[in-house]
Amino acid sequence: MPHPHRFLGSSALLWDLKNDVTISTPWYLGLAFRTRAKDGILLQAQAEQYTHLIFQLTAGQLVFSVTRGSAQPVRLRLDQVQVCDGRWHDLQLELRDIRSGRETRYVATVRLDFGLYPETVMVGSEIHGLKVKHLHVGGVLGSGEVKSGIRGCIQGVRLGVRPDSPALPRPTRAVKVETGCNVGNLCSTSSCPAHSQCSDEWERHTCLCEPGFYGKSCTDACRLNPCENEARCHRKPSSSHGYVCDCGDNHYGQYCQHRSEQQCPRGWWGNPTCGPCHCDVSKGFDPDCNKTTGQCLCKEFHYRQRGSDICLPCDCYPVGSFTRTCDPESGQCQCRPGVIGRQCNMCDNPFAEVTQTGCEAIANVVSGLVYLFIYDGCPKMITMGIWWPRTKFNMPAVVPCPKGSVGAAIRHCDINRGWLEPDLYNCTSPAFVELNTALEAVERNETVLNTITEKKLAHQLRDVTEATTYLYGNDLQIAERLLSRLLTFESLQTGFGLTATQDAHFTEVRIYTVHAPVI
Repeated sequence: MPHPHRFLGSSALLWDLKNDVTISTPWYLGLAFRTRAKDGILLQAQAEQYTHLIFQLTAGQLVFSVTRGSAQPVRLRLDQVQVCDGRWHDLQLELRDIRSGRETRYVATVRLDFGLYPETVMVGSEIHGLKVKHLHVGGVLGSGEVKSGIRGCIQGVRLGVRPDSPALPRPTRAVKVETGCNVGNLCSTSSCPAHSQCSDEWERHTCLCEPGFYGKSCTDACRLNPCENEARCHRKPSSSHGYVCDCGDNHYGQYCQHRSEQQCPRGWWGNPTCGPCHCDVSKGFDPDCNKTTGQCLCKEFHYRQRGSDICLPCDCYPVGSFTRTCDPESGQCQCRPGVIGRQCNMCDNPFAEVTQTGCEAIANVVSGLVYLFIYDGCPKMITMGIWWPRTKFNMPAVVPCPKGSVGAAIRHCDINRGWLEPDLYNCTSPAFVELNTALEAVERNETVLNTITEKKLAHQLRDVTEATTYLYGNDLQIAERLLSRLLTFESLQTGFGLTATQDAHFTEVRIYTVHAPVI
């Protein structure tokens, strides 16, 4: 069964294995499936007369169980994820033994989505050595009817002593099973209301209202009259809500819900006399301020840490976050499920990538079969202000240095650990680029080094070192070369020819340079 088959809830496939397959250790059983059904059997393997290994969906979650006649069943539920989302999921069971002295225990490991959700359970030794008699897929085929059938697609059913065992041959029986996994475009027959777009989502569709229209009927927001205080509503698709409220002179706010105590214009505050806000927009503050207190507020999509005098941009990663807004104090963006990081731009799994549905393991299709995937590299992600592209294992990624600096940054993709730490040693801060130009002129003897030139370069070195928050390795090399030149020249001077006797701040250069933090 290498290709997908579609099951209709009353469909099933049956393989009569005639006791030719023996459960040993290690032993593997797997398939790939996609469904929107919340309940139903994916696969049931009958070993001899009374033992069954079952994969099924219950309330949208995957359940693995082993039943042995009247004995207490073994049951494992993967409750951390819903699998009835219409996406392909890879499923694999591994049975292995663990030996401790003379004792041997048998362990079943269920891996969902290539190990993104692994779970383990102890199973009895009774199943070892049993022969598989029948294999049911998509439901249990009884005497003419299908029980616990599932609606969806299944492919790549495989079992054997290797995880990459070949797919099974043609089934012994097939009931109401369709070849392929093609479903009709539900949008072609949908009844979405006016002012909406239909989105086909595999076996279901969603009606997406246009900006400014809301609810199941996509009603014009202005017909609902959201504006207050006799304000007039009119549609504006380019605005964040698709409409705006035209406030009167004495009101403001999204719905004109706030009353102005006075008529100070934007950027002014006070009562009864208006004065300027004095908000520093270069530090991320809104030019407007609180009309009553004059307090400066951060611009939209910015945050300010406690005790800080600057507002920083949220910079929420749009793919991994729900909105562009963040916590006003911590800057934490609202992440999608499974996504982590202040900017919602990272995953726990080093081989997963942030997508619009959360974190997804990045794999490569092999031989055109959807169910055969392998990890082949490191995912696209942001670290230290740089977007690192997908990169093959044991290969380096070379990208431009962070915004505001020049040079090339390097990061290696390790086959065992994923992304290694970035190497930004060859980056140069803009201020040090200018300083390096002046230094090279001295090194080429184009600029004659004298007391005046030395003093100027020393002050320039101190200023750029003090103004640069973090130094790159190249910055440090430039500073070391220049400092060495200056001190060598200074050591050859005597008396009032010493720059230190003419400039009391000359020695501060060494202090600032030594204590500057380095990336």
